[in-house]
Amino acid sequence: MLITNVNIFTNDDELELIIKNGAILIIGDEIIDVGKEDILKKSYPSEEIYDGQGMLVVPGFVNAFLEVNLACINAPIFFDKNSSIFEYNKSMKRILESLTDEETLYTVSQYLSYESIKNGVTTVLGTFLAKPSIEDPIEIFRSGIQTSGIRAFVGRELCEVKPKNLERSLGNILEKSKKYVNDNHFKVSFPVSFVDSFSNDVFKLLDNIKYEELYKKIILDDPMWERKVILEKFGMDLFELLKLHKIIDDKSSIIYSGLIEDAEIDLIASLDLNVISTPRTQFIYGLDPRNIVELLGRGIKVGGGTGQLGFDLIAEAKDTYIFQRHIRKTDNVAAIYELIKIFFRNNYEIASEIFNINVGKIKPAYKADLVFLNPNVSLEFDEEWIHRAIIFEILQRHNVETVFIGGKIVMENGKIRNVDVAEMYKSIKKVSERYIRNLLHN
Repeated sequence: MLITNVNIFTNDDELELIIKNGAILIIGDEIIDVGKEDILKKSYPSEEIYDGQGMLVVPGFVNAFLEVNLACINAPIFFDKNSSIFEYNKSMKRILESLTDEETLYTVSQYLSYESIKNGVTTVLGTFLAKPSIEDPIEIFRSGIQTSGIRAFVGRELCEVKPKNLERSLGNILEKSKKYVNDNHFKVSFPVSFVDSFSNDVFKLLDNIKYEELYKKIILDDPMWERKVILEKFGMDLFELLKLHKIIDDKSSIIYSGLIEDAEIDLIASLDLNVISTPRTQFIYGLDPRNIVELLGRGIKVGGGTGQLGFDLIAEAKDTYIFQRHIRKTDNVAAIYELIKIFFRNNYEIASEIFNINVGKIKPAYKADLVFLNPNVSLEFDEEWIHRAIIFEILQRHNVETVFIGGKIVMENGKIRNVDVAEMYKSIKKVSERYIRNLLHN
């Protein structure tokens, strides 16, 4: 297929950053050639033509962390300031876990697909909650997203880390991880959270299970509080404990909401870990997040996700800009735009490592994950301007027109394929109302 009549934002310094009147050749799920339309038409005269209608094409976005059940509520749930965020989130997630049966899990996974694609996100790295009684929650989740074709790297978050439950869940995770090891659209992770539930029995089990090949997500709601709990319980620092039992290694990401101190930044840097930040969630909880620039300054790859607050990564980028400008008290907006550019590019690199494919650029040998935008402003060709425009002007929800994932059209002219949208919204409304009602009354 030869996509013509488009302006292309390649996101690549080796190619032209912006190719006006461009074309993209796709064979299978990969980009084969990119360039000027007139040249590619002559080079590939027999290819099927897809008219891009003059739109701007950008690489599909990567949401580096999404808490699926909470994001489906679509509103912040504020907490009692007398308790820690760590304890508060644990309570919330236990409630949501108890409410998430097979039908609910399928509904939230399908909703994740639609809302993400609608916002230009083609790859999601996340976690989900499900009742312990569900026999195969990972397969139910996969079945809910597979019709849309979105790339997803998810794991079932375990609210109660008890040896019996953990052994069963880890067995399921390992089995599914091996099953989908060569799948370019679905992979399985092991999320580690609520570290105060750790016990010697849990560690004995973990030490005897060969789960090193799993990509692990360490979710720290409130690192200062969690470190205090672990220090009192085991007499050592949280990060030392995680390293001792191989819970963190170079196949891990630290997902944090609170403050990570200097000594821990050194350890994270030495282990070559990724750090994922969710600025809006942090801000809602009244946290003072560590300046992302400090983490980047230590050579740590920092990505970003929407966390508990919906599926719109562009909204996250806008708010990151606001927070950074406020926290740093700087008028150097060019530096903050550069920060956001790094934020997005690191998401692409993290996703590329996990899926063992190339995503995030429109160039040969990259997967054809493409978002077609209908810009409401005229295009310029200055690099700084185009990043500003994508974040602040071009990518409004109604302007995402068409989305390709792996060379396949999953949304065209604003309509997603293979999903009964009206029925899905009807179902998710019931789920969200039940979630909120139970959270507010517990």
